[in-house]
Amino acid sequence: MKLCPEHSLAGVLEPVFAIRTEDDLGIGDTGSVRQMIDWCHRHRLSIFQTLPINETSDDNSPYNAISSLAIEPATIAVSHGHLPDLSPKKFRELTTPDLLTELRDGPVNYPKVKPLKRALLQAAFESFLQRHFNHETPRALHFRAFLRENADWLSDYALFRLLMEENGESPAWDRWSPAHRGPRRARTWLLSLPEKRRDALMRRQLFFMYVQWIAFSQWQAVKAYGAAKKVYLMGDIPFGVGRYSADVWANRPIFDLDWSGGAPPERTFKVDPFTEKWGQNWGVPNYRWDELRRHNFEWWRTRVGNLQKVFHLYRIDHVLGFFRIYSFPWTPDRNAEFLPLTETAAAAKTGGGRDFARRARRLGRNHRRGRRPRLRAGLRAAHAAKAGHPRLPHPDAFPRTRRHVFRPEGISASLARPTRHARPSAAGSNVAGVLGKH
Repeated sequence: MKLCPEHSLAGVLEPVFAIRTEDDLGIGDTGSVRQMIDWCHRHRLSIFQTLPINETSDDNSPYNAISSLAIEPATIAVSHGHLPDLSPKKFRELTTPDLLTELRDGPVNYPKVKPLKRALLQAAFESFLQRHFNHETPRALHFRAFLRENADWLSDYALFRLLMEENGESPAWDRWSPAHRGPRRARTWLLSLPEKRRDALMRRQLFFMYVQWIAFSQWQAVKAYGAAKKVYLMGDIPFGVGRYSADVWANRPIFDLDWSGGAPPERTFKVDPFTEKWGQNWGVPNYRWDELRRHNFEWWRTRVGNLQKVFHLYRIDHVLGFFRIYSFPWTPDRNAEFLPLTETAAAAKTGGGRDFARRARRLGRNHRRGRRPRLRAGLRAAHAAKAGHPRLPHPDAFPRTRRHVFRPEGISASLARPTRHARPSAAGSNVAGVLGKH
């Protein structure tokens, strides 16, 4: 779809989870999105925009996903009409009338909705293995093609999801068993297991890959349905990614875990004491742009490419982060520790020294006067200037500017270009090969 300033467009935004229908399973899904497209078409609206649909953790926040590349399984429509691998009998067994009545009444009950959808997808997966995967049917070949096409991220993601289950469903990889805290060590651990145990875990990885195949297939079909109705889907791509995500776990070199991105202090609106004094600490690690550039921005290309598979358009949340980001030298779990401290005390605690406190005070004055902070403003600029940060020019080296202009058409086109990944993956070979024996 091409946008033109001479042709105005109107649309509506609604999160997928909020599109409730008479026959849903307690949450909106791709079937609900189809109904929303029909509604937009009837009312001559051209754009349907939604929030990020990446897989979420236990806080269910679309802006704190456990993967910026995988789709949230709860958005999958799992009735037999939408999921051919699931029999009507199995669907009825798992979705009792009392349970459906409970889920359809009131807000989304995530502790019950997610396990139900997981159980339905698991039943569909077992049927798929028996009827298709081990018999090389056209449907099995379609799945294998998906594994090959997405091998650059899918193998790491599936292993991360497996290890979450092995560690009590926690995504906090830095508190996992030491053998699980990095992809190389985790694969070594997996290969060291007895054959029966190893094959069971690799089968579990294949389940998570199957779920993503279903998710991408359904969303791509919805995208085509919208185009046929001249209703275009607009997605959302957060600038940052969660610290406890498959992205960070598998791609540690491109993230700076010493810094947490956020926003400057807000002293006009009294939100909470920490935000008023220090700002918003989102906990998202900063990017190592030198590492990203060294690898030709492969991770960003894959991320944008995945989004373009299922949406016609997208917005970048906090796009300003491409130019500058206000950052903290501590993670959000330590906010209470820093709340009562003065700037000087915080500087001493983090090793920033006097320069830290001086620059933090200047930033606060500029913020109160309505001035925007410069490139890597505030805490990070002060701390890095003191430490002689190798990747960060001194803030005074940048001229003041009244505004920044972001041209998404150039960047999105560049990031979306296909790229070849040199790193081999087990997604379409090892896992599928093991299961092909049974």
